[in-house]
Amino acid sequence: MSEPTSQPAIATHTAALLDNLKKASLARVPARVFRSNIASMRYVFKTGKVAAFLNFKYATDIAYEIDELDFEIAVGHPNITANKEEVVETIEPLEVLKKKHFEEFLKAQATAVSKDNDAGTSDQGKLNVANSRTVGEGMAGSDSSATAPTAGIKISLPTK
Repeated sequence: MSEPTSQPAIATHTAALLDNLKKASLARVPARVFRSNIASMRYVFKTGKVAAFLNFKYATDIAYEIDELDFEIAVGHPNITANKEEVVETIEPLEVLKKKHFEEFLKAQATAVSKDNDAGTSDQGKLNVANSRTVGEGMAGSDSSATAPTAGIKISLPTK
C-alpha cells in the first residue's frame, strides 16, 4: 500500500475535483470498472452521489467519478481497487443481470427440448420428456379414443 497523502494534498485534490465537476458536469469517458472487497457496498462521492458496488463491482463512464475513485485508491482506500484493462460492455447493473438470466434461460430451454434427454424406460419402451412442444405432437398422432375417466369402473357407496 502507498503511504497516506497529506491533508493539504487531499484538500487540493478535492478542490480540483469539484472544479472539474463544475466545468464538465457529466463528461463521458471510456467506462472503467472498480472493484470492492465487499459484495455490496456504497461509496458517497464528494458531490453527494452514491456509487453502489453490486456483486463486488461498480462501473462508470463519468470522468469525475473515475478521477475520485482513482484518487481514493491512490491514498489507500481499504475496500476499493481497479483494473484499468477490464472491459465493460454496459455500465447498467440491471442490463448485466438481464443478459445473464436470459442466457441461462436460453440454455435451460435448449436442454429441455433436446432429443438426447433420457427419461428412462418402461414396459412399452423409452420414455420421452414431455413439454408443451412434445405434448401437441403426441396428441396429433394419437389414434386412441378418449373415454370418461370413470368408464368401466363400478363405484359403490356405503349405505347406512
